[in-house]
Amino acid sequence: MENSVTTYSQPIQFIKSVDKFLNTAVAFMGTVIFVFMALDVIAGIVMRTFEIPNLYGEELARYAQIAGVSLGLILATRGEKHVGVTIFVDALHPQVQTILKVIAAICTVITFGWLSILGLQYTQHGISTNVRSAFMKMPMWYLYGWMFACYFLAFISSIMVFWNRFLTKTHPLDDDLAELKEEGDLDL
Repeated sequence: MENSVTTYSQPIQFIKSVDKFLNTAVAFMGTVIFVFMALDVIAGIVMRTFEIPNLYGEELARYAQIAGVSLGLILATRGEKHVGVTIFVDALHPQVQTILKVIAAICTVITFGWLSILGLQYTQHGISTNVRSAFMKMPMWYLYGWMFACYFLAFISSIMVFWNRFLTKTHPLDDDLAELKEEGDLDL
């Protein structure tokens, strides 16, 4: 990279700050959830050894797994580390490759937008019906709201990735993304 100093407008600086904070927060929350899941599994093994019922542990592990996967979705989208089968696309002419990659990126944005809407609808339905989990009696709209938030952040990330890859070569978040890759925050 060049040593020139790039200045951005205040809205872009704000977006950069929020983006960096969210990436750090998501990575931290993912670590906390992973540690919690590991401890929950260990507690479950110990409880099974002594034949102690673990009704809450199974439910907690399930919700922690959903939360962790949802956070991973955000990081994978932002770092463009999501699963993709490109063996056929790579064999095509470069212009056709570009067209297919643009179509795939648009489909990704639309899918995350649609999942965000569904997550919001589930959250609203959970609030209005007061559905609760089996053992912990936790309101299910907590989990639905979490999924809505994660899908919405993945939607925003997919728009930013699309902008970065196809609409401009000087995306304002490029510097932060390169910085995060160097620090290892985007390595999955």
